[in-house]
Amino acid sequence: MSHRTKLFSVLQSTLGGSALLAAVAMGALASGCVIAGTMGDFKANGIKNAAFDMHCDPGQLEVTELGNRSVGVRGCGHQGRYQFVPGAGWVLNSGDASKEKM
Repeated sequence: MSHRTKLFSVLQSTLGGSALLAAVAMGALASGCVIAGTMGDFKANGIKNAAFDMHCDPGQLEVTELGNRSVGVRGCGHQGRYQFVPGAGWVLNSGDASKEKM
């Protein structure tokens, strides 16, 4: 049994036996979709805002998952906490990221 067949079987049993839902889930996984509010989502969609807020290249930022749909970001002498807010995306929740460097 291939890995895809095993994954399909697991998804199908998890989704109440629905082959259609399992196929849609496999398609989403294969297409590289990211789930809103996850670390993958932040790296795909939130990192640009953090780089702007911190006056820092995205490659220089260190991102740490803090749980509860929030991440900590450090780089270029700044740090901040970003919280995922449904309908708004990743929002700077706290930190010194908006302060100018002296």
